[in-house]
Amino acid sequence: MMNQVGKNVLGFLKGAVKTLRLALPKLGVGWMFAILTIDFNRIAIVELGIAAVLITAMLSLHYFLSPFQVISGRFADRHPIFGLRRTPYLFVGGAVGSLIFIALPRIVHMISDGSGLAIALGFGLLIIYGIAIAFMGDAHHSLIAEVTEPKSRGAVISVVWTFTILSSILSAIVFNIVRPEYSLEAMQRLYNLTPFVVIISILLGTVGIEKRLKGEQLETALEQSRKAAPDGNAIQAALNILRKNSQAREFSSSYLSPFSLSSCKTTF
Repeated sequence: MMNQVGKNVLGFLKGAVKTLRLALPKLGVGWMFAILTIDFNRIAIVELGIAAVLITAMLSLHYFLSPFQVISGRFADRHPIFGLRRTPYLFVGGAVGSLIFIALPRIVHMISDGSGLAIALGFGLLIIYGIAIAFMGDAHHSLIAEVTEPKSRGAVISVVWTFTILSSILSAIVFNIVRPEYSLEAMQRLYNLTPFVVIISILLGTVGIEKRLKGEQLETALEQSRKAAPDGNAIQAALNILRKNSQAREFSSSYLSPFSLSSCKTTF
């Protein structure tokens, strides 16, 4: 009896640690989201007097780039790196997306000076950020789907998204500690922390989680990905999968809002 209780406790602790690790990459996501929506947005509009419509358009770009998740997902399925299809793309997406923050302080000040080139650079960097976030999102969600059991997946997803919200709140608190008063130099020091926060959180959360595919396993996985998403329009292929595969539809729906979820069920 005691042995069984011990096994149950050990199993619970292992599951809790695994869930926490899967949530850690969202720490970097929450940090980047908080910088853009809380800090960058305020400084650009309030401190520097840049037109709100320009900054809002710039910051909203990554929402329109969400379909890249479908494209990046199919690419990752077909092009494993050292037998891994999720972790490398999550890391690359996080590294690229976080590095653009180093340039943002200088660019936003150049925009306030009326530089048209800086405006173009700002939009370009936020487009790169949007694509990088799409790669991160697909890789992370696919990793969660592959390393969790169906019965525990809903709980894991809830913890992951709760962690995202909490990390955004905590990030805002850290901003005030690291940079109590605004200046370009202080802003630059804060934004320079972003790659470290994002990359370290990804490494702590994912190293050793994903199973490396080799030999026949790898060939089988590649063949399954080709059957699931044949050549052609990647987005259309994804929609077909959602229509035909109830498990894929339910997993995808869990990342939508309650309003979107109800409409998704009606549509499909």
